[in-house]
Amino acid sequence: MAFDATLETTSSGIAKITLSGELDGATAPAFKAKVEAAAAANPQRLVLLMQDLEYMASAGLRVLIFSKQKMGTSVDIYLVGVQEMVLDTIKKTGFDRSVYIIDEYDGEQSTINEQEISSFQANLETTSSGIAKITLSGELDGATAPAFKAKVEAAAAAKPQRLVLLMQDLEYMASAGLRVLIFSKQKMGTSVDIYLVGVQEMVLDTIKKTGFDRSVYIIDEYDAEQIENL
Repeated sequence: MAFDATLETTSSGIAKITLSGELDGATAPAFKAKVEAAAAANPQRLVLLMQDLEYMASAGLRVLIFSKQKMGTSVDIYLVGVQEMVLDTIKKTGFDRSVYIIDEYDGEQSTINEQEISSFQANLETTSSGIAKITLSGELDGATAPAFKAKVEAAAAAKPQRLVLLMQDLEYMASAGLRVLIFSKQKMGTSVDIYLVGVQEMVLDTIKKTGFDRSVYIIDEYDAEQIENL
């Protein structure tokens, strides 16, 4: 059976790769390309649907290990419906202890708190005038902080003159989110001003407890003339 790997990403932070056929030295690069594309989407979970994967050689196993390294420790990986022969190959290396192996795809189980993930959103916009804007909404905690951090890293890669965090719809921030805020200041460097816009009172109290409010500009509304006048 010919090998096939298809990628689907969801708005709730789930990347699914469906594998079928035989995964060997000739087909492993196609699988690796899908893993890299999935990682670029900064998912919260990677789900590998393997019901129709009939064979896996050592080259395929190396890509599995690569997927764990590429996604990082904050992203859980699920192997779904693994056939016995393929599972034996995986178990020989002990890789089964680094992932979740389940018989069937269960949206509730495989996505773990999918509602929790989908309740938080972080959207990045960069402008030609050197402004990076990240719009945050929902609850920023240990489960969702990696998504925010990924947006900060993407913003930093654009080398902006200003970083604007639009926080009107951010309802809650845990210490994990605050750590990402501090990381954003370190990542951007001293030459990049950071603006926090429309911060809700409870979130602002969390920020003030650390003194981080003295390192940024906190304003009620987005003022393009003030912020974009570089």
